Amino acid sequence: MPNPTSSDLHVNAPLTDVSVAYMQDQSAFIAAKVFPNVPVKMKSDLYYKYNQEDFMTSQMQERAPGAESAGSGWRVSTDSYFCRDFALHDDIPDQNRANADPVFDNLDTDSVNFLTQNAMIKRELDFASNYFTAGVWSYNTTGQAGASNMAGNLSQYWNIAASTPIEDMRYAVKAIHKGSGIKPNFAIFGASAWYALLDNADFLDRVKYSGSPNTNPARNSQEIVATILGLKNIYVMEAVYNTAAENAGFTGAFVGDKAALIGYAAPAAGKRVVSAGYTFSWTGWTGAGIEGNRIKKFRLERNASDRIEIEMAYALKVVAPSLGFYFGTCVQ
Repeated sequence: MPNPTSSDLHVNAPLTDVSVAYMQDQSAFIAAKVFPNVPVKMKSDLYYKYNQEDFMTSQMQERAPGAESAGSGWRVSTDSYFCRDFALHDDIPDQNRANADPVFDNLDTDSVNFLTQNAMIKRELDFASNYFTAGVWSYNTTGQAGASNMAGNLSQYWNIAASTPIEDMRYAVKAIHKGSGIKPNFAIFGASAWYALLDNADFLDRVKYSGSPNTNPARNSQEIVATILGLKNIYVMEAVYNTAAENAGFTGAFVGDKAALIGYAAPAAGKRVVSAGYTFSWTGWTGAGIEGNRIKKFRLERNASDRIEIEMAYALKVVAPSLGFYFGTCVQ
């Protein structure tokens, strides 16, 4: 063996300008994009709801000469929200700062990125558990291997060749419009539901003659689906989270993977504004951002450490069940 060897000439060390961090693109997260955000000063409170029946009924009557007009009126009720506070911290001991390799040039930034990613995954999971679930919307279907029976709340799996997801979703659009007087304007797809839709003949047959190559096929597909269904916005839940227990490796899963939701979201919150859901964000505490979030850094002298802490306080609320149609288990 020739001397000196390669190991004599170089001792492996971490590169100071290269590192690997599993940071997901923020575009994969949709929890903050769909429903209007309502910044609230109080952690819990009430809000008013107008009665749907009163505003969707014709009570006008013919009036005889000299007679009074027919009388009517409308009703209101109240509902409540409660913003739950979620928090997580990461401590940076002084000894770690002093002993860190040059690649760790900003441990504070690393901690902020770590905590922010964790918070975004938490809110995405909460979004799915609140909105991507049966029983909270007026309209629901369950996937099955047999043919769709939308009137019977059954839709055929979209990865079955004979399935008709476009027809099923058009049924949903019509059901919401007929049941509320409001046309839906969005659809949300879990990742597996979305990919199954794109590969389905019911979709492909409608677009195969639609035009020229596109430099952004993913975005183009969303625009095509929006056009076919008459919707404004299409969202795909592409965020991934680890389902394995702590220190048990990584088992990735998509949030809201096999489900879909069609509904109406108001462009912005306000008085006399209807929306399938609202996000109530508690901004009443010191330093809170518009989404009820804050990041703090403070000293723990007893531990000889700096603590980086993130908090978010929010309530993801279904406020108008008749404006949502949930497709549970679109894929086998």
